[in-house]
Amino acid sequence: MSNYQDFYRHNYQVQRDLGENCAGGCLTYVATPLTQEEKEKKLVLIKEFQFGHSGASWADYEAHQREMQWLQQFEHPGIPSYLDSFETLNGFCLVLEYKQAPSLTEQSYWKPEEVKEIAIAVLEILVYLQQQKPPLIHRALKPENILVEQCWHHPEQSLQDGDLNNNYQLKAYLVDFGQACRANGEADADNAVKATLGFTPPEQLLNQPLTAAYDLYGLGATLICLLTGMKSTEIGKLVNQTYHLQFQHLLPHLSQQFVEWLEKMVAPDLKHRYANAAVAMAALKPISTVKDVTSTEIFSRPLKAKAPLTLVALSALSLVAGIGMNAVTSNSPPLIVHQLKTTRSCPNCYLPDSQLEHAELEGANLKGINLENADLEGANLGDAYMKGANLNGAYLYDADLDGTYLYGANLVGADLTISNLGGAYLKRSDLENAKLYGSYLGGADLGMANLEGADFEGAYLGKANLGGAYLGGANFRDVNLKGANLANANLEGANLEGANLDGANLNGANLNGARLHGTIMPDGTIDFGNSLD
Repeated sequence: MSNYQDFYRHNYQVQRDLGENCAGGCLTYVATPLTQEEKEKKLVLIKEFQFGHSGASWADYEAHQREMQWLQQFEHPGIPSYLDSFETLNGFCLVLEYKQAPSLTEQSYWKPEEVKEIAIAVLEILVYLQQQKPPLIHRALKPENILVEQCWHHPEQSLQDGDLNNNYQLKAYLVDFGQACRANGEADADNAVKATLGFTPPEQLLNQPLTAAYDLYGLGATLICLLTGMKSTEIGKLVNQTYHLQFQHLLPHLSQQFVEWLEKMVAPDLKHRYANAAVAMAALKPISTVKDVTSTEIFSRPLKAKAPLTLVALSALSLVAGIGMNAVTSNSPPLIVHQLKTTRSCPNCYLPDSQLEHAELEGANLKGINLENADLEGANLGDAYMKGANLNGAYLYDADLDGTYLYGANLVGADLTISNLGGAYLKRSDLENAKLYGSYLGGADLGMANLEGADFEGAYLGKANLGGAYLGGANFRDVNLKGANLANANLEGANLEGANLDGANLNGANLNGARLHGTIMPDGTIDFGNSLD
């Protein structure tokens, strides 16, 4: 609490303690400036270096001082702005612009197209750094130091057929400049001990001159983590004796051009790597990320079958492999439905209007499947993999979607009345005008989802994540949102009458015009007003 008093004396009110989120005696806090008008208050990030903290060293102190000096010189939307600094009884504080964006370590699944978008966004930041005189090297490029914000590009437009490309924009931010230095062609053996296996290029370890190609290695390794789903702490397992990253066998679906681009990013020999960020970005932009997928490739992928394949199913698969995709999609839905029910694996299948009521599809691989207007009443889809699925207008009354992976799925107008979505992953999904009367969404992740006009009356969303979601006009009457994360959510015009928001996170949420009569607010008080204007 004494720390908080120190901050208060410097006109900052701590909103949240993020704990020890940076190395070397550094603690982080989210705060608001007391000097700003209430309507203009924006969150800031305070990084406090404590001299007496266990693990703190003089080198760490110098790193924090160095970061402050660098940030004062930068002016780029991809780098959080320096705002202020001050001393406390325990050390000193650096105040930065706060970005409500998670690091790349917090999400395991990324589409190759999204990885390319992230790569270009980070390369644009590196181009800016390399345009400094002399060029600047970040030297700590890894998933932990890249934040990615998923923003609505046109929130007033609904998504079409599950296609998110025109509706979402990925914004990247580069943080932690404590190890940054100038690329002056000289070696820097002094900092080799801070190398991170898999992300630090060999020239750092071998005491060779540092160039603009340095950060490309760390970025390439980061992208490989995103594409393979590998944790940053495990990528060292891919490094062989010649310091090459052996990742190609894990990504057979990527185009040869994209694989070769990644290989050049992480080339151990500096001469074989791209010279700088501008060259790497120019080479990446025209590249297609994935191979062209044919019907034969789709149905020859490994099946995650829970039931043994029958002779009938094997015959069906042989028949499908021998005919064109047009025939499969337009003339043979019963065949594909049979495959789906028998093998529980049907990625990218085209099955609109299918009758799948009470189907047992637990744990099924249904990535990209088209089930538009399908009847899935009472179906068991628990733990199914349905990334990018099209469920527009689907009837999912009383369906079991517990733990189902529905990232980026299209559920526009779907009927999910009294369905079970506990722990479901619905990030960036489109639930516009969906019906969720009495449904269970405890612990579900709806971050950045489009929930405009959705009806949640009587639903349970305790501890659900709705951070950054678009909820304009949604009906949350009598909904239990206790402990839910609604940070930066757009609740303009939403009906929250009688809802329970006790302990919910509403930081940065837009409640303009929201109906709050009888609503239990985050602090436990009851709002007896009508709306917020």
